Amino acid sequence: MEQTKIQNLTPQGTFDANGKTFHKFDCILENGMVGEVNALTPDKWSIGDEVIVKDHQQTKWGPRLKLDKPGFTPGGGARQSDPDATKGIIASWAVGVAMQVVGDPTQNHYEEAVLLASRIALRCRAIIKNEVTP
Repeated sequence: MEQTKIQNLTPQGTFDANGKTFHKFDCILENGMVGEVNALTPDKWSIGDEVIVKDHQQTKWGPRLKLDKPGFTPGGGARQSDPDATKGIIASWAVGVAMQVVGDPTQNHYEEAVLLASRIALRCRAIIKNEVTP
């Protein structure tokens, strides 16, 4: 994957696909590559942006570019690439919810109550997560 900059960017309207509206741009990169690039927001790309060329294909509709911003990881970076980070985030959420539910930290057996409430929150999260439909 090559890193370069956007030299020119011309909006070409929008199109709908899979229930989402995409913004089309004719794009010229400093490395000489040319093609259409799409984005979910009209301001994702700007002239001068550093980009990584993930793909450059010639299609029956013309050249297409797939670009990313340097350091971008779909799904939020560390959470996707580090399972321990994901576990830590979920555990922190469960403990935070449990502390709110249990209340007064000076009460007897506070830690045991927080652990129990955290486990209940995690079990409920797992059940509900499977029931959620996008």
